[in-house]
Amino acid sequence: MTTTNPGPSIAANPQPQAAMGNIYKNALIGASITPASVGAATTAGQSFNIPGLGALVGDQISCVSPPSIAPAGVIPVGATVTASDTVQVVWLNATAGALTPPAGIYTFEINRVQTSTSFPVGYLNSF
Repeated sequence: MTTTNPGPSIAANPQPQAAMGNIYKNALIGASITPASVGAATTAGQSFNIPGLGALVGDQISCVSPPSIAPAGVIPVGATVTASDTVQVVWLNATAGALTPPAGIYTFEINRVQTSTSFPVGYLNSF
């Protein structure tokens, strides 16, 4: 048995891959918010200014986790960065009465995407 590793016997990588992806930065950030009541059988967007959040317009929010179990029937279903350090959370209330999501520290997963101008043509089909 030899103690050396000769590696693969190829001269060059047959499928070179550039070091790039579509997520440039990713962060889980906790921020204290106090949602307002959400009307019955509706969705409603509520904006929250969170100084120091660091979110910019164009950043993608992929998850909003409440600080505790919300009342049955009212949940966050999406979020968007509408201005620097301002997040709009969309709530769904699937009940017949108004409900208020819990106040507290919500966890936001924020992704800063790589600009599409930096991807070569056909990038998604190059795998």
